[in-house]
Amino acid sequence: MLTPLWPTKMAEPTLSWAAAKGLEQSVRLLLERADVDPNLTDNDGRSPLSWAAENICARTLTKLLLERANVDPNLADKDGRTPLSWAAAMGRQGAVHVLLERADTDPGIADNKGRTPLSWAILNRHPRAVAKILGHRSHTVPGTARRPGTMDNR
Repeated sequence: MLTPLWPTKMAEPTLSWAAAKGLEQSVRLLLERADVDPNLTDNDGRSPLSWAAENICARTLTKLLLERANVDPNLADKDGRTPLSWAAAMGRQGAVHVLLERADTDPGIADNKGRTPLSWAILNRHPRAVAKILGHRSHTVPGTARRPGTMDNR
């Protein structure tokens, strides 16, 4: 069995580390293994998809991770931020697009401070990410954001 942790003090999962560093081939090889959990989070609660979504190679890495059916696109970190939130905040419109193509990605999830992916894109001045989120079929009206684990009022 593959040791799932990179030998660091932070105990960062190997797949997260590879995604954060933009190591496409390593991510691909790790995802081929059944014993690698693509939802394993680090000490900050960040998943490999969260790291991939903010990376400079965001579109490619995000797409690779989302090819695994068991990857949770809405898995929030300790601050309540989802992979879409990270992609929108960094202006990674390729990752935003790939995440929104997946039917179970929810663009209306707010973080612990009430910020949605849309508000992060606006705050950080990423108009293309704003346009992609606003154009998504399940975008919620501002002010009606949901936090992870709450009832869906739509």
